[in-house]
Amino acid sequence: MPKETDRLKLPLPLGNENVTRESINGVFEKIDAGVATKAELDTLREAVSKMDIPDASLTQKGKVQLSSKTDGTSETVAATEKAVRDASVAAISVATTDATTKANAAVASIISLDSSNLVQNSSANLGFYGWSDYGSAPWSVTAGTNFRTLKYFQVTGAVAANSYAVLDSNVINVIAGTYNLQAMFYTLGMTTGVLFIEVKNASDDITINSLVADSNSNWHRKSKTVTIPSGVTSVKLRLVVAGGASGVPGSVKAISRIKFSAGAVDVPYTAEADDLALFEKGQAELRWGSINDASEATIFFKGTSPSNNTTNKVVYTVPTAKKIVIKSIVICNPQTIDVTFSIKIGNVWFAYEHAIKTNDTIIFPVADQVLHEGRTIELSGTGPSLNYRISGELMNNTTLYKSDVSRAGMATSSTAFYPTGTRVILKSIAFCNPTANEAAITVLVGGVHIISGKKIKPYDTVIVPFANVIKESNEGISGLSTVAGVTYHLNAEVI
Repeated sequence: MPKETDRLKLPLPLGNENVTRESINGVFEKIDAGVATKAELDTLREAVSKMDIPDASLTQKGKVQLSSKTDGTSETVAATEKAVRDASVAAISVATTDATTKANAAVASIISLDSSNLVQNSSANLGFYGWSDYGSAPWSVTAGTNFRTLKYFQVTGAVAANSYAVLDSNVINVIAGTYNLQAMFYTLGMTTGVLFIEVKNASDDITINSLVADSNSNWHRKSKTVTIPSGVTSVKLRLVVAGGASGVPGSVKAISRIKFSAGAVDVPYTAEADDLALFEKGQAELRWGSINDASEATIFFKGTSPSNNTTNKVVYTVPTAKKIVIKSIVICNPQTIDVTFSIKIGNVWFAYEHAIKTNDTIIFPVADQVLHEGRTIELSGTGPSLNYRISGELMNNTTLYKSDVSRAGMATSSTAFYPTGTRVILKSIAFCNPTANEAAITVLVGGVHIISGKKIKPYDTVIVPFANVIKESNEGISGLSTVAGVTYHLNAEVI
């Protein structure tokens, strides 16, 4: 079969085929019929030039004009490649600037001074440092088991109906205005009662506002704006588990990552005050057994007691907003006769009609006994005047101090000396027997004896030093005396 050309379909002779004049003429006729003449082309050009092609629009096809503008509003022109590039560059620049502006605005409150956390030891990383535990159920500190927090304050025991487990922070200085309070709460399994944080006026204990946890929930964050009224200069935070009408059964009720910051902005948790607490804790540890800050070194009393005085005389009262740490008590009898003396610390007998020989000196190593504002030191004696010198440290109430003291009278049945909820190192116990009968003292830590039947003579004071006996937070200290009325002063180091 002969082949043909692609366009005009002209026959292509085969290699062994004879070509006749007739076939050649046929080819020329096809060419002549298929090729336009110049006149025909001119006519076609004229016809095309006279055609009316409409402008393109959003609803019909048509001719369109190109444009390189990037700020126009026309819908009848087409963008060039340059216009597309210029618009892209401009859009990226605007978006970058806008993102930077918004990011700066978002973090402005975070990096401003107003976002500093005013709560010391806000996540329990320093144990109970800066917090005071009281109420019907003890608080404890536990290491976190997930990424949300490293440590937290918790109550695991039951809280009876209409009772409360309470943990108070140290005093926080404030001014009138808005503040933000936030915290992480854990209440899973707590279907009765309430877990919350109160903001209390430190001067009158009136509640200013509170932040309440969700019930029966895993770790969750709550935040609230708190307005400090005019005239309030200091507050404290109170962590509370309230038993309510039906009580709260044993389960984990926990709080951590507490933040109280100036300004109404809800900012992320930070721990600026923890740094200060850590520093103060280190300074407090240095104080044990010595005075390192000369400005705090104070002589609380020096001089003589009234001659033949058998009535207690207040020789020192702790000033308002202060506390003292008694380091030593020195009594000297420069007279020619034997006499007796008595000492009350915090309204509890420390020595009662204790005998001192002529020209003798007695030094009590009282091991950092703490007295809070309003508490007193009282002296009395018999015979000619005795010489006293009582020394220690005077500091602000808000200063963190690792020493803690429990003092009271003992009974013939077991009496709690120190509650559970705080981990301490027991340093010493001073016993005073203000009776005319010999007494035997027994003391237990966590149910285990550390003193059993220790004899104390009438009108004698005995200080029992301990080689750093550790009391865990779930342990208590208790004791009893065979004679009612014996007093104790327990000195411990909070850890």
